[in-house]
Amino acid sequence: MTKSEILLMSADDYMAGSQLQFFRELINTRISELRLRICDWREELERLENVPDPGDAATIEEQRQKVTSSIRRDSSALNELLEALSRIDEGTYGYCETGPEIGLRRLLVLPSAKLCVEEQERREARDRHRAKFAA
Repeated sequence: MTKSEILLMSADDYMAGSQLQFFRELINTRISELRLRICDWREELERLENVPDPGDAATIEEQRQKVTSSIRRDSSALNELLEALSRIDEGTYGYCETGPEIGLRRLLVLPSAKLCVEEQERREARDRHRAKFAA
């Protein structure tokens, strides 16, 4: 099944077997890609730790911080995708924490989404409001 076929399906088919299978495969593919990328980042980190020239210490430290940040970002994305697989198993995948459907288009872009666009926007507005008064 393709993304186009998913989008052409009836609203009655939302999160039915074929859609769930499609998203399970999409998520598993992204998980595999992230695991490989994390492995590559770790190898890069090891290479940076074994650089013999102490004169390049500042440059090496900056690169080390960038690689470490990339590992953290990808690890976080990996955990979100693993949680999404759990939601598929639980039967809650594709539905916002507040109840409504997240929507196929959003899930195709961000398969780990837990919130519908409206709820995401509400939370971001609330966070901006709180930050404004906390400053």
